[in-house]
Amino acid sequence: MNKKGKTNNKEPSRLNLQLSDASRKRLEKIRDTTDASSLVEVLRHALAVYSRLIELEQEPDAELILRRPSGDVRLMLLDPKL
Repeated sequence: MNKKGKTNNKEPSRLNLQLSDASRKRLEKIRDTTDASSLVEVLRHALAVYSRLIELEQEPDAELILRRPSGDVRLMLLDPKL
């Protein structure tokens, strides 16, 4: 932090989280599936993806669609409670 108490974007900032066992297990599963080096890496990537999805969602008439190789198409909804 600088003298005015603001965080410089170049300086790392520490954040302490309390997670339920289920949430931690989800993070660990993602880490293992993606070969991420740490849970922090998983969180950084998740934040980047979520941020971009929110930006795209703000565009008029935007939809997030999942298209599977089988041709199945599903409209995806962003719900932070999932």
